[in-house]
Amino acid sequence: MTRVFMHVGMEKTGSTSIQAALDGFDDGNVRYADLKPRSFDDVNPSGHNHAINTLASRKPMSNKRNAANGWNRKEIRDMRVDYEERIRRELSTPDRLLVFSGESICRLEHDEVAWLDGFMREYTDDIRALAYYREPIGLISSRFQQVVKSGRGEFLTDGDDKIPTGYRSRFESFVNIYGSDRFELRDFDEARRSEHGLIGDFCQQVGIDPSQLTVPRTNESLSTEAVALIYLFNQKGVTSTGSVKHTRARGLMAKLLGRSFSGRFRLDSDFIRSRLRPRDCAWMEKNIGKSFDFDSRRHEGVKSEDELLDHVPRGAERLAPLLDKLKVKADTDPVGSMNALYGAIYGNYGAALSVMRAV
Repeated sequence: MTRVFMHVGMEKTGSTSIQAALDGFDDGNVRYADLKPRSFDDVNPSGHNHAINTLASRKPMSNKRNAANGWNRKEIRDMRVDYEERIRRELSTPDRLLVFSGESICRLEHDEVAWLDGFMREYTDDIRALAYYREPIGLISSRFQQVVKSGRGEFLTDGDDKIPTGYRSRFESFVNIYGSDRFELRDFDEARRSEHGLIGDFCQQVGIDPSQLTVPRTNESLSTEAVALIYLFNQKGVTSTGSVKHTRARGLMAKLLGRSFSGRFRLDSDFIRSRLRPRDCAWMEKNIGKSFDFDSRRHEGVKSEDELLDHVPRGAERLAPLLDKLKVKADTDPVGSMNALYGAIYGNYGAALSVMRAV
């Protein structure tokens, strides 16, 4: 009988590394589902986010990624038909553990999670799900980097406004529908500190020898200067939306800056802690059976938009050698230099990809 193991999130917990390591894996006992896109480009073809969420979502057109890539209703309907056919084919494979992985599967609504569970139960009753979670301080710093990478140009909330962690909205449906016997929350930090790291911890959950896998280089953290430059570009740069080409160019731009600039961006821990939603953190602590250790996470970092933008001049200096490699001239204005960087990538993606691989 087929058994199903779903890795459902959460974001910023090494999901891309897990997916890239498992891509194509099938040892006869455990198989990583092959749902790679056929008719459109994808910045992470190893992950199952788009396949599972397109299949289970009641409103796939509201998916931000669909809008960013400019896909219309017919294209999304065609994708859903293709995904359903391929997922059913994967589920029909007997006598093995079938693994799905997508960091935003946990963003499905309650009725969508219930529908997905029922859909898979047509093939098997042996369905388990796992999510890695991250403590609030590291989660918010990493999430801010990600929203800047994706094009946002607004800083985190100020004053009395709160910063959402989103634990309950992501996990409550799985807690209620799957129950503790079928759904597990695992500590991301503990997993990556384990003997074989995050990949090894995941392999232990699904019964794979981690030595069989190659762990590729995936998402790199950005330096403060890199985050500042992208943030400035989001506000004032010349860019476009609604195309796969744009999405790919933005992704490669962030990777180039990540590999070219050393250092690590962090938001100030006290700034984050003072703006967290206590009820959401309390809900999560109850469900993981322990309290978040905020005191051990204290560190200085960026507290405001002005502080972040103070790093732009240094970032512009560090940008010049990268522009040289792309055969583009630096501008006296940092915005102009970022426009030149994006233009070089957008105009000749292949050449920029070669530069990134050489960095």
